[in-house]
Amino acid sequence: VKKFQKDRCSTRHQMTTGIVIFAQNNDYVDYVKIACACAGYARRHLSGFDEICLITDVESANSNTHLVNKAFDRKIVFGERGFYTRRLYRDTVDDTQYAGFINTNRSNVYELSPYTETLVIDCDYFIMSDTLDSVWGSANDFMINKRYRDVSGGEDKDGNVVRVDDFSIDMYWATVFYFRKSEFTENL
Repeated sequence: VKKFQKDRCSTRHQMTTGIVIFAQNNDYVDYVKIACACAGYARRHLSGFDEICLITDVESANSNTHLVNKAFDRKIVFGERGFYTRRLYRDTVDDTQYAGFINTNRSNVYELSPYTETLVIDCDYFIMSDTLDSVWGSANDFMINKRYRDVSGGEDKDGNVVRVDDFSIDMYWATVFYFRKSEFTENL
């Protein structure tokens, strides 16, 4: 785990439930701005959490300081961007560009989350109902989706992706997942 700085910590009471959103900008997409919209939708539709936390790097956090301070209760900022992969982004048929995709710190969410119960949401996942409020206080230490539903109503030819590849592990979607800090979840 790289060094990080926690910002705007509350001393009023011990936080137990929180939403964590990772966002690191690249040269093509302002993920932090998208994360601010994501936090706004979470705040509008969910009520069972104490805080919303952004995890990002210094450069990304500084790009939208006013929006970040308005949208998030807490932020954790890394000094370095870390390793990234290159991905093809397609805004339209005619507008495509390769840019870095920075997502390496997400695997450290268990250690980074300041909450006993955490809902991790991709920054481009917009919550439009209160359904996810049902995760708080769950008997399950960890919950993740095995199936997905395409917002356009379509699915792949098999109805869903079953495995990462033909000879690999089952596919689960980390777009949204919940965990409670426990020995089981830490080992997972």
